[in-house]
Amino acid sequence: MLRSKKNMRKILILICCFLFFVSIIIPVAFLGYKYYKDMPVSHSDKHGFVNDASHLNEMSVDSIISVKRDSTDAILQLIALIKEAKDNGRKISIAGAQHSMGDILFTKAACF
Repeated sequence: MLRSKKNMRKILILICCFLFFVSIIIPVAFLGYKYYKDMPVSHSDKHGFVNDASHLNEMSVDSIISVKRDSTDAILQLIALIKEAKDNGRKISIAGAQHSMGDILFTKAACF
C-alpha cells in the first residue's frame, strides 16, 4: 500500500510537470513562429501613397515622416510638423506601427 501511494504521487507530479511545461511551451512556440513568419509592414510601392495591413485601402498622402528616435529631437520635430500643418491648412494622421486594418487612420492628403 505504501509503495502504491509513492508511485501515485510520482505519477501525479510527472503529470503536473508535463501539463505545466506544455502550457508554457505551446504559447512560446506559437509566438516564436509568429515572430519568425511576421512580414514587415511596408509602405505602398507608389510614392505618396500608404496602405493598411490588409493592403485593401491605398490612399494618397501629402508626405510620410518618420519620427526621430531621440525624444528631444522627436518633440521638436513634432512641434515643427504641427506648426507647418497649421500654417498650410493640412491634416496630420498618426501611423503608429501601421498594423491597422481599414482606413480608420488615414486622412486623404495628410502628413502621415
